[in-house]
Amino acid sequence: MWIGSMFLGKTFAWSAFFTLVHHFQSSRGLPSGAPSIACSSMTPVHFAFQPQPLDHCNFTVRQSKLRYRSGNDTVTVTLTVQNETTREYFRGYLVKALNPLTNHAIGQFREQFDVRPRPTCHAATHTNSNSKNEVVLSWIPDDADEQANWVVFEATFVETFRKFFVGVESTFRGKPARDVIQKEIGRKSHRSETESELSTKSSDSEGKKHSEPNASEPRVIDQSDTGKEKLQEDRTFWF
Repeated sequence: MWIGSMFLGKTFAWSAFFTLVHHFQSSRGLPSGAPSIACSSMTPVHFAFQPQPLDHCNFTVRQSKLRYRSGNDTVTVTLTVQNETTREYFRGYLVKALNPLTNHAIGQFREQFDVRPRPTCHAATHTNSNSKNEVVLSWIPDDADEQANWVVFEATFVETFRKFFVGVESTFRGKPARDVIQKEIGRKSHRSETESELSTKSSDSEGKKHSEPNASEPRVIDQSDTGKEKLQEDRTFWF
Protein backbone atom coordinates (compact mmCIF):
# COMPACT_ATOMS: atom_id res chain seq x y z
CA MET A 1 0.00 0.00 0.00
CA TRP A 2 2.85 2.33 0.85
CA ILE A 3 4.52 1.68 -2.52
CA GLY A 4 1.23 2.18 -4.33
CA SER A 5 0.56 5.42 -2.49
CA MET A 6 4.05 6.67 -3.27
CA PHE A 7 3.58 5.81 -6.97
CA LEU A 8 0.23 7.59 -7.07
CA GLY A 9 1.74 10.57 -5.28
CA LYS A 10 4.56 10.87 -7.84
CA THR A 11 2.12 10.46 -10.71
CA PHE A 12 -0.06 13.21 -9.31
CA ALA A 13 2.97 15.47 -8.79
CA TRP A 14 4.17 15.02 -12.39
CA SER A 15 0.64 15.51 -13.68
CA ALA A 16 0.31 18.72 -11.70
CA PHE A 17 3.71 19.89 -12.93
CA PHE A 18 2.86 19.34 -16.61
CA THR A 19 -0.54 20.96 -16.12
CA LEU A 20 1.17 23.98 -14.61
CA VAL A 21 3.71 24.12 -17.45
CA HIS A 22 0.94 23.83 -20.03
CA HIS A 23 -0.99 26.61 -18.32
CA PHE A 24 2.13 28.76 -18.21
CA GLN A 25 2.84 28.11 -21.88
CA SER A 26 -0.68 28.90 -23.01
CA SER A 27 -1.44 31.91 -20.86
CA ARG A 28 1.76 33.36 -19.42
CA GLY A 29 3.37 34.24 -22.76
CA LEU A 30 3.89 37.87 -21.75
CA PRO A 31 0.50 39.14 -22.95
CA SER A 32 1.73 42.70 -22.49
CA GLY A 33 4.45 42.16 -25.08
CA ALA A 34 8.19 41.64 -25.14
CA PRO A 35 10.22 43.81 -22.73
CA SER A 36 12.66 46.39 -24.07
CA ILE A 37 15.57 44.31 -22.81
CA ALA A 38 14.70 41.69 -25.44
CA CYS A 39 15.41 44.09 -28.33
CA SER A 40 19.12 43.30 -28.51
CA SER A 41 18.76 39.55 -29.00
CA MET A 42 15.14 39.54 -30.26
CA THR A 43 14.89 36.11 -28.62
CA PRO A 44 12.24 35.00 -26.07
CA VAL A 45 13.51 33.26 -22.94
CA HIS A 46 11.27 30.19 -23.01
CA PHE A 47 13.08 27.73 -20.75
CA ALA A 48 15.34 25.54 -22.91
CA PHE A 49 13.40 25.98 -26.14
CA GLN A 50 15.37 27.34 -29.08
CA PRO A 51 14.25 29.31 -32.18
CA GLN A 52 12.90 27.23 -35.05
CA PRO A 53 14.69 27.18 -38.45
CA LEU A 54 13.59 30.10 -40.60
CA ASP A 55 12.93 27.86 -43.59
CA HIS A 56 10.03 26.41 -41.55
CA CYS A 57 8.56 29.84 -40.86
CA ASN A 58 5.19 30.64 -42.43
CA PHE A 59 5.19 34.27 -41.26
CA THR A 60 6.46 37.25 -43.20
CA VAL A 61 7.21 40.97 -42.80
CA ARG A 62 6.21 43.25 -45.69
CA GLN A 63 7.17 46.92 -46.00
CA SER A 64 5.47 49.46 -48.24
CA LYS A 65 8.62 51.33 -49.29
CA LEU A 66 12.40 51.15 -49.01
CA ARG A 67 13.23 54.85 -48.63
CA TYR A 68 11.67 57.59 -46.55
CA ARG A 69 11.72 61.35 -46.26
CA SER A 70 12.99 62.54 -42.90
CA GLY A 71 10.49 63.91 -40.45
CA ASN A 72 7.06 63.49 -42.00
CA ASP A 73 7.02 60.18 -43.85
CA THR A 74 5.40 56.85 -42.91
CA VAL A 75 6.31 53.28 -43.85
CA THR A 76 3.59 50.65 -43.46
CA VAL A 77 4.81 47.34 -42.04
CA THR A 78 2.59 44.26 -42.27
CA LEU A 79 3.18 41.13 -40.20
CA THR A 80 1.20 38.32 -41.75
CA VAL A 81 0.90 34.64 -42.61
CA GLN A 82 2.43 33.64 -45.95
CA ASN A 83 0.14 30.71 -46.63
CA GLU A 84 -3.27 31.22 -45.05
CA THR A 85 -4.41 27.69 -45.95
CA THR A 86 -2.17 26.31 -43.20
CA ARG A 87 -4.31 28.07 -40.57
CA GLU A 88 -1.25 29.08 -38.58
CA TYR A 89 -1.35 32.04 -36.23
CA PHE A 90 1.15 33.94 -34.14
CA ARG A 91 0.42 35.05 -30.59
CA GLY A 92 3.30 37.44 -30.06
CA TYR A 93 5.83 39.45 -32.02
CA LEU A 94 8.70 41.89 -31.70
CA VAL A 95 9.69 43.99 -34.72
CA LYS A 96 12.35 46.68 -35.11
CA ALA A 97 13.54 49.03 -37.86
CA LEU A 98 17.14 49.10 -39.07
CA ASN A 99 19.35 51.15 -41.34
CA PRO A 100 20.56 48.41 -43.74
CA LEU A 101 23.91 50.15 -44.28
CA THR A 102 24.86 50.35 -40.59
CA ASN A 103 22.42 47.93 -38.90
CA HIS A 104 21.60 50.67 -36.39
CA ALA A 105 18.04 50.71 -35.07
CA ILE A 106 16.15 53.80 -36.28
CA GLY A 107 12.77 55.53 -36.10
CA GLN A 108 9.67 54.78 -34.04
CA PHE A 109 6.41 52.87 -34.38
CA ARG A 110 3.08 54.56 -33.76
CA GLU A 111 0.96 53.28 -30.89
CA GLN A 112 -2.25 51.67 -32.13
CA PHE A 113 -4.47 48.63 -31.63
CA ASP A 114 -2.36 45.57 -30.81
CA VAL A 115 0.84 47.60 -31.17
CA ARG A 116 2.92 48.67 -28.17
CA PRO A 117 5.95 50.80 -29.15
CA ARG A 118 9.31 50.26 -27.44
CA PRO A 119 10.84 53.71 -28.07
CA THR A 120 14.18 53.02 -26.38
CA CYS A 121 15.03 50.34 -28.92
CA HIS A 122 13.06 51.58 -31.97
CA ALA A 123 10.80 48.53 -31.86
CA ALA A 124 7.19 47.46 -31.30
CA THR A 125 5.51 44.44 -29.73
CA HIS A 126 2.06 42.93 -29.10
CA THR A 127 -0.42 44.04 -26.46
CA ASN A 128 -2.14 40.68 -25.95
CA SER A 129 -1.57 36.98 -26.59
CA ASN A 130 -4.59 36.45 -28.84
CA SER A 131 -4.14 34.50 -32.07
CA LYS A 132 -3.24 36.79 -34.96
CA ASN A 133 -2.91 36.28 -38.70
CA GLU A 134 -2.09 39.91 -39.54
CA VAL A 135 -0.89 43.04 -37.77
CA VAL A 136 -0.37 46.35 -39.61
CA LEU A 137 2.05 48.86 -38.07
CA SER A 138 3.06 52.41 -38.98
CA TRP A 139 6.73 53.35 -38.71
CA ILE A 140 7.94 56.96 -38.75
CA PRO A 141 11.54 58.23 -38.99
CA ASP A 142 13.24 60.33 -36.34
CA ASP A 143 14.07 63.93 -37.19
CA ALA A 144 17.78 63.17 -37.10
CA ASP A 145 17.85 59.74 -38.71
CA GLU A 146 20.93 58.56 -40.50
CA GLN A 147 22.17 59.09 -44.03
CA ALA A 148 20.71 57.51 -47.16
CA ASN A 149 17.16 57.18 -45.76
CA TRP A 150 17.00 53.43 -46.39
CA VAL A 151 15.09 51.23 -43.93
CA VAL A 152 14.48 47.50 -43.42
CA PHE A 153 12.71 45.56 -40.68
CA GLU A 154 13.40 42.44 -38.66
CA ALA A 155 10.91 40.49 -36.56
CA THR A 156 10.44 37.68 -34.09
CA PHE A 157 7.20 35.68 -34.28
CA VAL A 158 5.93 33.60 -31.35
CA GLU A 159 3.51 30.90 -32.46
CA THR A 160 3.48 28.90 -29.21
CA PHE A 161 5.63 28.78 -26.12
CA ARG A 162 7.74 26.07 -27.73
CA LYS A 163 7.65 27.36 -31.30
CA PHE A 164 9.03 30.76 -32.26
CA PHE A 165 11.09 32.27 -35.07
CA VAL A 166 13.83 34.88 -34.69
CA GLY A 167 15.37 37.10 -37.38
CA VAL A 168 12.61 37.14 -40.00
CA GLU A 169 13.69 39.88 -42.43
CA SER A 170 11.32 42.14 -44.32
CA THR A 171 10.39 41.86 -47.98
CA PHE A 172 9.49 44.47 -50.58
CA ARG A 173 7.23 43.40 -53.44
CA GLY A 174 7.98 39.77 -52.74
CA LYS A 175 11.78 40.10 -52.62
CA PRO A 176 14.14 40.44 -49.64
CA ALA A 177 14.32 44.17 -48.89
CA ARG A 178 18.06 44.09 -48.19
CA ASP A 179 18.77 42.48 -51.56
CA VAL A 180 16.67 45.05 -53.42
CA ILE A 181 18.48 47.90 -51.66
CA GLN A 182 21.93 46.44 -52.39
CA LYS A 183 21.06 46.11 -56.08
CA GLU A 184 19.73 49.66 -56.18
CA ILE A 185 22.88 51.01 -54.51
CA GLY A 186 25.06 49.00 -56.90
CA ARG A 187 23.10 50.26 -59.89
CA LYS A 188 23.48 53.89 -58.78
CA SER A 189 27.19 53.40 -58.11
CA HIS A 190 27.71 51.92 -61.58
CA ARG A 191 25.73 54.78 -63.14
CA SER A 192 27.91 57.36 -61.33
CA GLU A 193 31.11 55.64 -62.47
CA THR A 194 29.87 55.54 -66.06
CA GLU A 195 28.95 59.22 -65.99
CA SER A 196 32.37 60.05 -64.55
CA GLU A 197 34.12 58.08 -67.30
CA LEU A 198 32.06 59.78 -70.00
CA SER A 199 32.86 63.19 -68.51
CA THR A 200 36.59 62.39 -68.49
CA LYS A 201 36.53 61.18 -72.10
CA SER A 202 34.63 64.30 -73.14
CA SER A 203 37.21 66.54 -71.44
CA ASP A 204 40.08 64.69 -73.14
CA SER A 205 38.37 65.03 -76.51
CA GLU A 206 37.84 68.76 -76.02
CA GLY A 207 41.48 69.17 -75.08
CA LYS A 208 42.64 67.48 -78.25
CA LYS A 209 40.40 69.69 -80.36
CA HIS A 210 41.89 72.75 -78.73
CA SER A 211 45.47 71.68 -79.40
CA GLU A 212 45.13 70.53 -83.02
CA PRO A 213 44.92 72.91 -86.05
CA ASN A 214 41.91 72.93 -88.30
CA ALA A 215 43.18 71.60 -91.61
CA SER A 216 40.12 72.84 -93.48
CA GLU A 217 40.97 76.52 -92.95
CA PRO A 218 42.73 78.31 -95.87
CA ARG A 219 46.48 78.88 -95.93
CA VAL A 220 47.42 82.56 -96.35
CA ILE A 221 50.54 83.46 -98.32
CA ASP A 222 52.20 86.76 -97.50
CA GLN A 223 54.55 87.99 -100.18
CA SER A 224 57.31 90.11 -98.65
CA ASP A 225 59.15 93.01 -100.38
CA THR A 226 62.25 90.85 -100.70
CA GLY A 227 60.32 88.27 -102.69
CA LYS A 228 60.54 85.59 -100.00
CA GLU A 229 57.39 83.72 -99.21
CA LYS A 230 56.36 83.42 -95.61
CA LEU A 231 53.72 80.83 -94.92
CA GLN A 232 51.27 81.54 -92.16
CA GLU A 233 48.59 79.23 -90.94
CA ASP A 234 45.40 80.63 -89.49
CA ARG A 235 44.24 78.42 -86.63
CA THR A 236 40.73 78.30 -85.16
CA PHE A 237 40.10 77.07 -81.54
CA TRP A 238 36.94 75.69 -79.90
CA PHE A 239 36.05 77.43 -76.66
